[in-house]
Amino acid sequence: MLRVQRQDLKEGMILAEPILDVNGKVLLADKAEISQKHIQLMQTWDIGFICIREPGDTDESIAAELKVDRIRIGDKSQFLEALQLGINTNQILSILQGKKKSEQFALPAEYEKDSSLETLFNEQTFDYYGRFLNIIEKTFHTSARNKTSLIKDMVELAQPLANFILCTEGVIGYALRSIAAKNELARHTLAVTIISGKIALLLEYNKRDLGILVLGALLHDIGKINFPPEIISLSKNASESQRRLYESHISQGISLVTGKAWMPKEVLLTIAQHHERINGNGFPIGFLGEKIHPFARIVALADYVDHVMYTGSGEGCNLLDLIRQLPLMNQLFDIGISTCFINYLRDFLLSNVIQLEDGRQAQIVFMHQSLREPIIKTSDGTIIDLNKVKNISIKKYSL
Repeated sequence: MLRVQRQDLKEGMILAEPILDVNGKVLLADKAEISQKHIQLMQTWDIGFICIREPGDTDESIAAELKVDRIRIGDKSQFLEALQLGINTNQILSILQGKKKSEQFALPAEYEKDSSLETLFNEQTFDYYGRFLNIIEKTFHTSARNKTSLIKDMVELAQPLANFILCTEGVIGYALRSIAAKNELARHTLAVTIISGKIALLLEYNKRDLGILVLGALLHDIGKINFPPEIISLSKNASESQRRLYESHISQGISLVTGKAWMPKEVLLTIAQHHERINGNGFPIGFLGEKIHPFARIVALADYVDHVMYTGSGEGCNLLDLIRQLPLMNQLFDIGISTCFINYLRDFLLSNVIQLEDGRQAQIVFMHQSLREPIIKTSDGTIIDLNKVKNISIKKYSL
């Protein structure tokens, strides 16, 4: 079963559960086939997420997933989409709450095990993104000399992070914020993983493939674990020796995961190929187009997006500039993947809160197809077309 945002619905999808109004009246029945009219009605009903059947789903499997689909939290009677976790629930809760992890670890045979959540989360005090970042930072710090523990901990984290991506509306905003971290490699790893996971959902990857892709993204730069800070992100002025060291993170990363029979081959290919480019100008081999694994193509784009968006200064991101830049990179990245992501980012910008250069706050209410400056609505209700008013500009996107 997949949870799909309304704007990502397609005709022919099958509902996994009925859509109800606030009084419990059935608006659309279980197993209904989605039509364009249904999609329009859901917008009228203000439905945000819809549960969709996947091939192979049974009534029993869907019932089990729906049982943990929502957890009541706090005093607001709001709902948190449940994480359909692939490893022991209590262990994951301990990880996210910063408690000592269990000494026992077993790689799950599948990424699709059912489980339930017994602990209630407090929305106001539980910062999921910050917790995940903290876990990765600590793991990189403590496991740098213990490579077996390092890989094990990343595998252990992959499925809860995949489900965080799956269940968190607007999750891409966490990855696109320019937030400084104690460990730049950890920050970059988490950002690339979230962006990659979101792209996979846009491409309708199933839960198993999403889990493997997330693991590949978590490990894509693992070969940099002992690199000096100045080599983590290579500058344009890097020396030849620095460049050679930087490029060696591919072989070092592969060596860390090679020989583990349980490691999915897609993870190895993601590590090996995430710097390859569609036009053959990447490294280490210079593969062209279809020779690059789809997971590696996704992580390659996510890696580029993070490098473009993150400045390390703490300033806000200019998301519109990113959307304008990506079509210029079609010779480097898979055009189908980048187009899908660009279309999503355009929609993501709508209703985004922005700060103007004059200090006012506003929302984006319309995006031009040609990617010109948007039309905005200020906090006092004034509508402004930024293409026609040249003395007003956007200072910051509040992602």
